[in-house]
Amino acid sequence: MNKDKAKEFFLHRFLKQYKLGWIGGFKDILTMVIFYMSMISFTLIVITAYNTGLREWLLVYFPWMKIYIFYGFFLLVALFAMIIEYKFVYPSFYAFRSQQEYKHQSPLRSDLALCLKKLDEISAELKEIREEKEEEEDQIGYPFPKIIGVNIPPQLKKEKGDKKS
Repeated sequence: MNKDKAKEFFLHRFLKQYKLGWIGGFKDILTMVIFYMSMISFTLIVITAYNTGLREWLLVYFPWMKIYIFYGFFLLVALFAMIIEYKFVYPSFYAFRSQQEYKHQSPLRSDLALCLKKLDEISAELKEIREEKEEEEDQIGYPFPKIIGVNIPPQLKKEKGDKKS
């Protein structure tokens, strides 16, 4: 089995993806709600951990460790995790997500295809217009301004060997 066939089998048969329209939306909304629920859970877990055995141990070894400092320490740990997530995980996460959205008939993909088709049509029309302008310039011998810069009449163009006066 060559490398391409193995890749084909692995990606399109073994890891074949299925479209279940409702489950993606449900999971997305659930993810948004879990953020708020986890803030509540985090606060309750820190308070419970502090009050069920850790307080006595902490006060022996760290007498200055009050509950707000204990909570603040865990907030700093969470902040550090957020920085690591932002710097390293996000770029690959969104690259993967974008690849999946493009692969699975995203509305943006069809819109992009339409835009590219229209761009090709506009480019063809622009090419025709440019060719007509060049033909007109050749017929009357007068240089019309181009989109970038101005045509220089052949009489005024200096050859490469000419020295500047």
